[in-house]
Amino acid sequence: MPSLIRTIPVSLLGLSLAYSQVPAQTLSLAPEELLTASSTWTTNQRPRVVFTEDGAKHLAWIATNTFGSEGVFIVDAASAGSAYGAAVQLTTGMPGVRYGIGDGLELKVNGPNLLATWEGTDFANRPMWFSRSTDQGVSWEGEVRADDATVEERAYTTGTLFPDGRVAKVWIHYDSATGEPDHQFRAQDEFGVFGAPSNPAVGSPDVPCECCTADPIILEDGTVLVAYRNNENNRRKMYVSRSTDGGATFPSSVRVDSGGTIFFACPGSPPSITAEGQDVLVVWGKVGGLPAAYHTMSARSTDGGTTFAPQVQIDESDGTTNISSPMVTRRGNLAIAVWKGKDPVTGQFEIWAGTSMDGGSFWGPEQMLTGDGLARDLGHPSAAISPAGDVEIAWMDARDFTEKVYHRGATLNPTATPEAPISRGSLVAAPNPFRASTTLQFAATGGATRLVTIVDVAGRQVARLSGIGTIRWDGRDESGATVPAGVYFARPEGGAREDAVRIVRLR
Repeated sequence: MPSLIRTIPVSLLGLSLAYSQVPAQTLSLAPEELLTASSTWTTNQRPRVVFTEDGAKHLAWIATNTFGSEGVFIVDAASAGSAYGAAVQLTTGMPGVRYGIGDGLELKVNGPNLLATWEGTDFANRPMWFSRSTDQGVSWEGEVRADDATVEERAYTTGTLFPDGRVAKVWIHYDSATGEPDHQFRAQDEFGVFGAPSNPAVGSPDVPCECCTADPIILEDGTVLVAYRNNENNRRKMYVSRSTDGGATFPSSVRVDSGGTIFFACPGSPPSITAEGQDVLVVWGKVGGLPAAYHTMSARSTDGGTTFAPQVQIDESDGTTNISSPMVTRRGNLAIAVWKGKDPVTGQFEIWAGTSMDGGSFWGPEQMLTGDGLARDLGHPSAAISPAGDVEIAWMDARDFTEKVYHRGATLNPTATPEAPISRGSLVAAPNPFRASTTLQFAATGGATRLVTIVDVAGRQVARLSGIGTIRWDGRDESGATVPAGVYFARPEGGAREDAVRIVRLR
């Protein structure tokens, strides 16, 4: 297939340049659909969707009626374009499921194995439950409790699967004497027995952010990674801890964000982690701060979570409205992040997506997935990619004053190509085009501070920026005024003039 990249000569400051014009990384969306099975109940929360290797899709959620009767339900479809079948209840032998904020359900897949995890309803002794399928969702085992059934306060559970199908769970545990929270990780042995708990956050200071679930993943070689948010004197920071002994110990944690976020309430934007081999991608919501800034961020590791590249901003918002419930999925080099954020025009919350075709180092333009003006409330988006590259997205939607599950399919935009972002020489810019800001990244810096000059098409200097490794341009000139939409060029000082990168700012 011929490349869609075009090299175009441009005149800048009297010199001839060449830049690569890369098509946008976006999704082609199918129509929205109501999940018919969710119409049975008045409240439906936390939809989670996955594909198994046979191409079938599976969608689980928590449902309840006005007077309770909570349960975890799942529907299946044979392929990406097929209709979902009848709902199957996974919680037939227990009194209820905590759904409150909608934080109590996860659905994970590893090979032929599927795992659904959720919390029970007893607040003083909240049980941590799961159910597993070992045949790609054809049948499900009964509910299993992963904690010790002792009278202790627990919250915010998630889980994952080892390649051999063993289950691992993580949750927040409160010390019965001090009330202080910590994370507990527990994994099954070869006989299905859960071992002693370990603390994946032991390598970071202070305490976990209490209302943000941790997210575990197990790599192909058995390495356990847990992404979590810490609360360090009300400054929320993102970490990934790593274990090479099956989760028995977590010697250290690596911080994946920068700056930290000052926030005095529940941020509602926990991390989400995914991996292909040793290539790991984490997405989270940056919230609050002084001044307030809300963004969807990502960080990537290519060495199994030992080190991470600098964080990258995925969304293109101005940072003044709340972003929550980020989630990321990946297959091969295709990565898709989804989140809840406001439409800057209507002020209404919508579901958004960002698409990357290089594993998460660079992201295409953000894309609003809803936006029909019907939803009075929505949230908890989830996305999955099939073995054939088809995409399924699900979310909670209250457009008819009751919370239902909606979903839609998507495919990679046919004009997109899995090439690198717009670049020339040692400098790249992403997102590009951009609205609020773009990040300029050097291929190599040697730890030295680098300077970049932004000029317009007439060669007039607009801004002069500096940084190590990455430099963010917020679309403002040297006086602080926002520049008009149009074409600009970023040129690294001290480099060749042909290294200039063409940048497009959208309205």
